[in-house]
Amino acid sequence: MFGSIIQRNTLVNGEDSNSDRLNVPLTQIIQPPLFLVMKTSKREAYQSPSALKKANLVRLVLLLPKPVQIIAEYLIRHRIYQLVVDVYVPGSVETSLCWTQSLSSNQLQRIPASLEMLETEFSDKNLRLLPARMIKPVRRKVLEFYYQCGVQALRQRDYERALEYSTKAIKFAPYNARFWTIRRRALFGLGRGTCVSRYINYLASVVTTQDWIQAKLIERIVICGYPQTALSRIVAQPHLLGRRTIRALQVRCYTTLRQFGRVQNLLDKDTCQHLPRGQADLARDGVSMLKSCNINMNSNDTSIEFAEYLLAQCANKPILTDAFCPRSVMILTHSMGIGGSERQIKNIIDALITSHKTDKVYLLVKEEPKDSYTLANYGERLVQFNVFNLSHEPLSGLDNNQVHEVMRRYCRAAGLRDLAPIVNALAQYRPEVVHIRNGMHAEGALAALIAGVPKVIVHFGSMTREQQGVATELEKCRFRQIEKILSVCAKHPVFGKRLLLSSNSRAAAQSWGRACDLADERCHVIPNIIDHVALGMSHPPPFNCAKKAFVIGGVFRFASVKDPKLWIDTAHRVIAKRPETHFILVGDGPMLAQIQRMIDSKGLRQHFEVAGSVTQGLAEYLARMDIFLLSTRTESMPNAVLEAQLMGLPVIAPDVGGMREALAAANTGMITARNASDLAEAVITAMDDPVWRQEVRERAPALIKTRFSVDAAVSELLQAYNWG
Repeated sequence: MFGSIIQRNTLVNGEDSNSDRLNVPLTQIIQPPLFLVMKTSKREAYQSPSALKKANLVRLVLLLPKPVQIIAEYLIRHRIYQLVVDVYVPGSVETSLCWTQSLSSNQLQRIPASLEMLETEFSDKNLRLLPARMIKPVRRKVLEFYYQCGVQALRQRDYERALEYSTKAIKFAPYNARFWTIRRRALFGLGRGTCVSRYINYLASVVTTQDWIQAKLIERIVICGYPQTALSRIVAQPHLLGRRTIRALQVRCYTTLRQFGRVQNLLDKDTCQHLPRGQADLARDGVSMLKSCNINMNSNDTSIEFAEYLLAQCANKPILTDAFCPRSVMILTHSMGIGGSERQIKNIIDALITSHKTDKVYLLVKEEPKDSYTLANYGERLVQFNVFNLSHEPLSGLDNNQVHEVMRRYCRAAGLRDLAPIVNALAQYRPEVVHIRNGMHAEGALAALIAGVPKVIVHFGSMTREQQGVATELEKCRFRQIEKILSVCAKHPVFGKRLLLSSNSRAAAQSWGRACDLADERCHVIPNIIDHVALGMSHPPPFNCAKKAFVIGGVFRFASVKDPKLWIDTAHRVIAKRPETHFILVGDGPMLAQIQRMIDSKGLRQHFEVAGSVTQGLAEYLARMDIFLLSTRTESMPNAVLEAQLMGLPVIAPDVGGMREALAAANTGMITARNASDLAEAVITAMDDPVWRQEVRERAPALIKTRFSVDAAVSELLQAYNWG
């Protein structure tokens, strides 16, 4: 139903066999005009639109327009006259118009709108209509476009778009690990991680019954992020081990788990031929790392012993031995995207600079989402940069350049990809303190200590280690790596005392301290910063005891961790008993559209106002609320709960993370079990107790201003930095 025809007013920009540029109408090339049509598997030519209209059952040739240059060159060179049109509707050939252009890959990426129209037409069926030698380059370029778009969508936390591109790509490259990684991250970002777990369980069960596709199924398990499950399937069926493809999968699993001692015996020439090039290079680097760094061949995670090796090499001679810049701090974070922990980073930077206790602040991020917090213009006192813009190559003038060369060569195999770039950043700016707030905990702490930085703060949220959720086996491996490397750093006789672990709740600080083998005295509490003046929340509205139409509100990101579905279920139960209740939701996120559909499906639209993302004027929404409701799965020190109490709202929330410590006092909120029944019952109890709600309105704001003030947070920060 798609077609390629030639019309008198259509231009083709391409190259002929002599590489001369053509920029003329096709009617000047083709005399008379010729319409090339595919009918089943035969090409037929028609001399006029009327003749073409009579063949109303033909399937027009789809000559894939992207990249147009490849196809145009081929067709013109071989005198197959070409024009690409959009969807062909029989009987409307004369009105179908489309223009083709000769564009480079970079130009194509700058016009995604025109590409999207063509992606729907990209299929193996249509590809087979092209000459065989053109299929691979066309497929490669389009898949590369999908990959770049998917990665960009993940960096911007646009999980819907990332899932869309990965789904399209997997149709044509079903065993490409890059696209399955994008798909997995997008599903977890959309709160659909259980889909991945169910899929893995299904694949693991099928492997035991379908011998002829075992290798492909096991590979799918590997690239979905479950290498240990894949290894268990291989071990359970010893007859598979004679196949080179299975040995290659074993290598991929052990490489992912960083168990390179087991890789060494499997890494022969035949196995390498069945590995993707990047995986083969990574496996070789890992085996080389074992020998160069004298690491135990039976190590369950070579990255731990690699960290020990680097610290030992730098014990007497750190990479940086010159003076560090006093009163300067480098803050490492995954991103500054809209979120609670990112807002606290912004508050910390503002507080440090405006307190005049800090000469310079450096902000090093890894990702730059489309929606991010904007920092004030502090001139030269604030320097922002991205880890991807830093070189892996050693900078000139380092005191222990040989150690840096080892880092550069093996940090990727050790699962510490950003180690060398962070060291380069430290060598360039020489901060006195490194503060790791969100992400890059292992790389940041290790890089700072081997560089010789005087003080290193590893700052977690207020969730205890036990409450920290993990998704796949790769996530579990990553958390284990963080704990073990921080433990190695803390126990080091030379550098260990420079490391301090912090959190914004006492329970979380002690929990992470136990996981990382740090004593309680080396675990510090840095409270969240709530600037009531900047937020416009200095004066909460007066309590209205005569109010009958209650407004229940929530402010959170629409993501799986916040469990907005439970929030809607709770509201549904409340409406069943209090039909006049109104609900306000403030926030944005990957599950917003899904929640909108859920509200409509339950028939609750008339009770709901969904405000979306609100970066200014949040106080106005809080002022309209009577009770603040949260349904989160796990939580650190939730800023939304602090701000709700700052406006005098009683809080109803589940007993997770640092929720109890976020209450201004024990009686300014109700902490319940995390289920719709208990949460709804607590909401109704609060609605029926105006005396209690009035007490919260009078007491909570002053308590929040005292406990979470800028001065209180700055005092703890300076104490942690030894800048008191």
